[in-house]
Amino acid sequence: MNNKNNGNPIVAIIMMIVIVFLLIISFNLDTVKNYFNKKDSVVENNNDNNNEKTSDNDNNNNNNDNKGNNDKDKNNKVGRVTITFALRGYKEEVIVVGTKWNDPGFTATGSDGKDYRNKVIVSGTVNYNVVGTYKINYSLNVGTINKTLTRTVKVVNKNIPVSSISTNKNDYSIYLNEQVSLKVTINPSNATNKNLSYESSNPSIATVDKNGRVTGVNVGTAIITITSKSNINVKTTCRIVVKKREETTKPPTTPTTVNQEEKIHFINIVAGDAILVESNGRYGLIDAGNPSNTGDSYFDIANGNGMTVLNYLNKKGVKHLEFIIGSHAHSDHIGGIPELISNSNLVDKNTTFIYKQISRDSSKYGEITISENYRFNDTDRDWKSTTFLDKAKTAVSNKGGTLLETSSHTSSSMSGLKASYVKNNDKWMDYITFQMEDLNFKIYNLYQYSETSGGKTYIDLNANSLVTIITSKNGKKVWLSGDLNVRSDYEKYYADRIGKVDVLKANHHGNAMSNSYSLLSKTKPSHFIIPHSAGNAVAAITYVKSYGGKYYYSGISGNSAVVVTLGGTISVSSKANSPTITNNWGIWNLSGEKVYWTYVGNDGNFVKNDWVSYKGEWYYMDKDGYMSTSAWIKDNNKWYYLGADGKMYKSTTKVIDGKSYTFDGSGACTNGDGC
Repeated sequence: MNNKNNGNPIVAIIMMIVIVFLLIISFNLDTVKNYFNKKDSVVENNNDNNNEKTSDNDNNNNNNDNKGNNDKDKNNKVGRVTITFALRGYKEEVIVVGTKWNDPGFTATGSDGKDYRNKVIVSGTVNYNVVGTYKINYSLNVGTINKTLTRTVKVVNKNIPVSSISTNKNDYSIYLNEQVSLKVTINPSNATNKNLSYESSNPSIATVDKNGRVTGVNVGTAIITITSKSNINVKTTCRIVVKKREETTKPPTTPTTVNQEEKIHFINIVAGDAILVESNGRYGLIDAGNPSNTGDSYFDIANGNGMTVLNYLNKKGVKHLEFIIGSHAHSDHIGGIPELISNSNLVDKNTTFIYKQISRDSSKYGEITISENYRFNDTDRDWKSTTFLDKAKTAVSNKGGTLLETSSHTSSSMSGLKASYVKNNDKWMDYITFQMEDLNFKIYNLYQYSETSGGKTYIDLNANSLVTIITSKNGKKVWLSGDLNVRSDYEKYYADRIGKVDVLKANHHGNAMSNSYSLLSKTKPSHFIIPHSAGNAVAAITYVKSYGGKYYYSGISGNSAVVVTLGGTISVSSKANSPTITNNWGIWNLSGEKVYWTYVGNDGNFVKNDWVSYKGEWYYMDKDGYMSTSAWIKDNNKWYYLGADGKMYKSTTKVIDGKSYTFDGSGACTNGDGC
């Protein structure tokens, strides 16, 4: 018998079962292993530049036009490690020829915490001395990753600076955890460097990323400041209000009627300012006219005081004032506040009084010494400005109201209005902002301005007027700035930075040392309101008319107020027609403190390049419409001379520049060719 083992069938079956079992175990282990590998390989920064939900504070300098510059790749993996690979700075940069370019670099950070920048190869150069477009490539090659990012650098001939930036809305309302992308307009549109930076005043309420994408983090208010990277002095802001989304909304059981209009009422107080602001049934007041009960006839004004203002507010059904702004401490602006408050219930614990504190000069009157004293030799006038300001503050405090002093702007003083303080590189552009329904308020000129003369410090209260800019939901802008004047070119300073407005209240009641060409040529208001009786601001009005603007006197007989409605189209209600200005002299300031005489002719326009006859004297208006002084004028081949007062010399002999000249009865020089 053959004893060789030909295989036991039972053993063979058992061996096959073991092999199958081992294969199943191996397959399941691989599956589990792959599963956990995938879990370990999750990209930590699983977002790209178009879906970014957090602020990138390290690179907070990107433009809305460069939303693709992070180029983060979900598949940047080496084994279990994910590498986040992104450019720093901008995907497209612009420099002026001759300006050295510094590469802002890139990031290459692994999920294991290691820096992989040494694995990136940078290629390409920028010749900053030659105009052109250059590309710099950044290539990451490690493991299975092969990715290249590209930055474009443009070298241009000329730098076109950014002059202004603006958002399409001054206020955004978003829900908690909701996002909104800010829409920014850059002027001019062909500016060389359009890159912007974004900053939130309160990241615990709302964050903003480098592309202007805002995320609501908590209920509250934050201010987003947008700054030009090429000119940090050019910036704008917008307000973000974060709300909690209500799950259900119950309609009111009783319908209520609320005035949904936004209006500015310029109240007729003859000489002074009193302005009522309303939006959706809520009200605020800027100035309240003169006092009526001081016993000093210089200050007490009949039919132009706090009681005049109160009567108007009562007729309009005003029950409460959210705020009172005292533009500055002169009696014709804040003198009426105490009597308005003491004779009403308009002010309570929910009212905020906004004002600028002024320094006292104990060496004179125990009051403030203002610059008008030495400029106009009004040395005997005690303006009692600190007294009037103290009385206004006391009246508000006695009603439980809040005092908000602009230079200190404490958090507690701003809380009632839910106001915010926004700081800029130039402190004169710092501002306080708040919202009343559909109106946004920005208040500038927060700090005391002073100057020194003869070893003493003087304070021009007019130059210290608060500058209030109101913007409606339709984007209409209103400029209100008390008695702001041309001192240190303050009008020009703010006009250059604020720009075009729709409504402008004449500064200082239309005074010639205010409402300068520098102000009106930059703001170009379509509606110019003069809070005074007819006759002031002749030159300023004529200029506004020259480009199609309209003007209104709130102080003329028959007007209780000039009311401006800020709809999509501005409408103005004025019961009395403003007078037509013709054949009248006007004094106008261009810039600085030098004034010029102008003359408005029969057609209501400035007389230019022509003679003006006035009370038997002849004057000549130059090509810009300003009266010529100490100047020769050649007309019809004859020479005439105008004295320092602008009058033409007639029937006289005068020594001019060391030489004697004779003029006949018509004013013509008779020296022959020697003229």
